[in-house]
Amino acid sequence: MFKGDCASKSACMKNLLKVLILIIICSCSRQQKTNSDNYLILFKDRFPIFDGNNWEVLVELQDSKETTIFATRHFADTILSVRVHRHILPSDSIVYEFRGAGREFNFENDLVDYQELDENLNIIYWYKYTRGDERQKFFVLGKYYYQYMEGMLNENQQEYFLKNKDSLERIGGDSIPNLPDSF
Repeated sequence: MFKGDCASKSACMKNLLKVLILIIICSCSRQQKTNSDNYLILFKDRFPIFDGNNWEVLVELQDSKETTIFATRHFADTILSVRVHRHILPSDSIVYEFRGAGREFNFENDLVDYQELDENLNIIYWYKYTRGDERQKFFVLGKYYYQYMEGMLNENQQEYFLKNKDSLERIGGDSIPNLPDSF
């Protein structure tokens, strides 16, 4: 296990990603604003989740062949964050891949709702956490899916999840049994 504030590898990675995003945001240039506007125009044509206005591209992480774009939209008590990946193929054609979206809301008290969404705004998993302590999650939907995506299942449990995904991914609640280690 990890010591300190990071209770899991995934929590450490999320904290590291947040710090990295803040560093890159602070170093944004005027040219990135032009790129940001171009990305938003392109994304609105390709991904239904980019409907409406007030989108802001927060950061671009890139190397010579790949770019990851993070965009957010604030409305009322909701923050919608989207991740899109841009690949430049050997043929020099460009492919955009939707990598996920998250919606946080219910900021009136210390309990925050987080939903991971697909590109059509369907909920993949949904949990609540106390502001300032995302390590303790209370699932409303998709706990098995979350465990699978975060690498929290052993090899047999992953195989079981994949074989029974259609029924397992829609199970609600937080107090659910562990997936079997063998089947």
